[in-house]
Amino acid sequence: MSRISRFRWPCPAPADEAEQAFIGCDAPSSQGFPRWEHLRSTIKLRRGKGSCRRNDVDMGKRHGRSDDDADCSTEQGAPRRRQPPPLRRPGTRFGAACPMTHLVPHGSILALAAAILAVAVTGHRSAAQTSDPPGSDAELAQKLQNPIADLISVPFQNNLDFGAGSKDDGFGYTLNLQPVIPFRLTDDWTLITRTIVPFIYRERYTPDHEAGLGDVTQSFFFSRRTSVPGLTWGVGPAVLWPTATRPAFQARQWGIGPTGILVQTIGSWTFGALANHLWGFADSANRQGRPDLNQTFLQPFVSHNFKGGFALTATLEATYDWSDRQWTLPLAIGGSQLVKLGKVPMNLVGQARYWLDGPSDAPQWGLRFAAVFVLH
Repeated sequence: MSRISRFRWPCPAPADEAEQAFIGCDAPSSQGFPRWEHLRSTIKLRRGKGSCRRNDVDMGKRHGRSDDDADCSTEQGAPRRRQPPPLRRPGTRFGAACPMTHLVPHGSILALAAAILAVAVTGHRSAAQTSDPPGSDAELAQKLQNPIADLISVPFQNNLDFGAGSKDDGFGYTLNLQPVIPFRLTDDWTLITRTIVPFIYRERYTPDHEAGLGDVTQSFFFSRRTSVPGLTWGVGPAVLWPTATRPAFQARQWGIGPTGILVQTIGSWTFGALANHLWGFADSANRQGRPDLNQTFLQPFVSHNFKGGFALTATLEATYDWSDRQWTLPLAIGGSQLVKLGKVPMNLVGQARYWLDGPSDAPQWGLRFAAVFVLH
């Protein structure tokens, strides 16, 4: 009995022994078999005529048959007998005696797979060795050290000042809202607006506690793309808006003047300086004979960035009042860390401040905490 099929059925009358073994039947029968002619045609087409396959001869020997009983003969035109197809090994896709020359060459497949794997591993190593790819936390943190970076950012800067007033026991708190918004004018020119809106609270500066809105300072930087790597500059006008709600917080004048900034990035270092000068004009109400606004602001800064979005920073916020001939020199040193609030990047800043010089009622030291939301 053939092992090709578990089930047996009567064979059609014209079936010989080879055909009986191929279709898995027991003995000739006079009953018709509707698909027999189709199977016979298929067998003839697949076997062909006048050809000899070494595999069929090997299969004959493997199953205990002699060369005389083989499926074909090596002589041209010699008669041939049909034999059952090679038996399948259980659990295999191809027959046990199926030669490698009848399959897809496995050596080529293995070589192709090895080449693809090598390319994938090489690409992965190259990407892993690349430091600070575009859009990384380190790159974004370094951009945020630039006050006029091509990013929409909204800093909330909290300043706590101690040791102020005539008795050095005063306390001050200032919340500066400082949105930075760039506007692309051409492929080479960009307009960056930087606005500072102060909310001020003071106690023991004077006998009364005071709180309110201070004067708003707005700067407009026209920046042109340069051919020098890492160099950013911008120049334009600065305007002081007399928006203060308390006399102690206001210049009581409109102010206008030039402003400029220069920033240079070298590797993980960022150096820069921001400056402006304001002259007062168009006296506002209740000036009470105060001198005209005439002051210069200079802010040099330096930062060093590390992987992971961490940076160390130092800045000097120097103001010189030409009317009173008085310097105010708070030095700030600290660090920042870039984090994400959901999908919104946020730079957290912490600094300690110390006044190197200032008026008699200026603070002695202070702390700064800021949260910079990046909206790209």
